[in-house]
Amino acid sequence: MDLKMQLFFVYAYTIIFSALLGAMLISISLVAPQIWSDVVPNVSTSGPIEDGLIIFLYMMIGAVGFVVINKLGLVKYAIRAVELLSILGCFSIASIIILQYLGLNDLESSIIGYTIGLVFLARRMLMPMEMNNMYGMVVSAVIGALFGVMLSMEAIILFGILMALYDIIAVFVTKHMIDIAKAVVSSNLSMIVTVSRGNAKPDFGEKKDIQKARRLDLGTGDLFIASLFVVCSLKFSLLLFLIMILFSFLGFFATMKLLETMRRPIPALPTIVGSLLIGYAFYFGISMAFHGLKALVF
Repeated sequence: MDLKMQLFFVYAYTIIFSALLGAMLISISLVAPQIWSDVVPNVSTSGPIEDGLIIFLYMMIGAVGFVVINKLGLVKYAIRAVELLSILGCFSIASIIILQYLGLNDLESSIIGYTIGLVFLARRMLMPMEMNNMYGMVVSAVIGALFGVMLSMEAIILFGILMALYDIIAVFVTKHMIDIAKAVVSSNLSMIVTVSRGNAKPDFGEKKDIQKARRLDLGTGDLFIASLFVVCSLKFSLLLFLIMILFSFLGFFATMKLLETMRRPIPALPTIVGSLLIGYAFYFGISMAFHGLKALVF
């Protein structure tokens, strides 16, 4: 199997796992809203646009912080701390969601869930060179599930567009995203998922031939934002969910095609988010056509 397909399966498994967690979380919050009221305040399909702006602002504050810390030569320590906290929190939350969906009460699921989170945290600290992709996939899936359930589609669309624009600037203009990626890879952190032949080193050069590449990398932020759209679509209909899954996959392959053409490190979000927006528009086109046909018939 070539590297492109290997990376696709990492991408696809993350989105599908996030969708499963999102579906469980929606079910739990509807059955036992008192348990998840602070985490999932609203599972409707409407919400303020301000949410998208606020989350984007937080992301920008974090990005500026990483740039400053990188200039001070401390970025790998800061990212390591964020990574370890994310592993503890996300593995615990994923376990709690699954256990409560299976019928355990709040106390039982919390005890077992946080124990599982601590086990994976300890494993990451003791064996930092192993299972990078798994950690990145689970963290991305959990964050995607939580925010996909909490936010409205309007907020997610706004957030996705803003992040795609930021991604372009960060890679092509300021290029600080390349610097952060180098720091993440050199420190063997799980904020980038990787497929490779052997122990191939990352290539951040200007001429990247994907056909001859021995390694491909994808940021976990790309996984998280794709998961956001897919999970949120669960609150609409099965048809939109399937369409968003399909167009998220098309967005991945569009990114790979663009990488083949440009032969240099590129931002993945513009093509992924763009494809998802096309899928969302396609869904509404189908819905309008169906309702128009229904009105004519009946």
